[in-house]
Amino acid sequence: MKLRNVNPASLVDRTIIYRGQFWEVADVTDAHVLLKKSWSNQTGRLRVDQLAECSLYPSREEVEKRYPFLIRALRQACILTTSEAIGAVHGYLTTGPLFMGSEAVAHVGGARRAVEHALRCRYFVRQLFLQPA
Repeated sequence: MKLRNVNPASLVDRTIIYRGQFWEVADVTDAHVLLKKSWSNQTGRLRVDQLAECSLYPSREEVEKRYPFLIRALRQACILTTSEAIGAVHGYLTTGPLFMGSEAVAHVGGARRAVEHALRCRYFVRQLFLQPA
């Protein structure tokens, strides 16, 4: 999720990705965004206009709100729990297509294969939920 038209003050204590590195936003001034890495003493600083080059590291709650149909398809097509499905999509977005996650996601072949399978089966999942009870 690119950071265009985002209020920089709302990013405090959030994690952003800038040039492949993960940074936590420590503080925001008028002209700069102050960054830190929580696992080391390294700090950094960006100009506010450089935020357009950054992307936001999504939380699991944001993934759940943004991709509800994909999560439902993963649950039905790959026989995953809701938590495993959210974890697979979150890992796919943040870590990459080789993310294995839980044992059930690894059994399917990883996050990429699980998402591909869910997308191939989305018509049948949709029909399953449209049937009258």
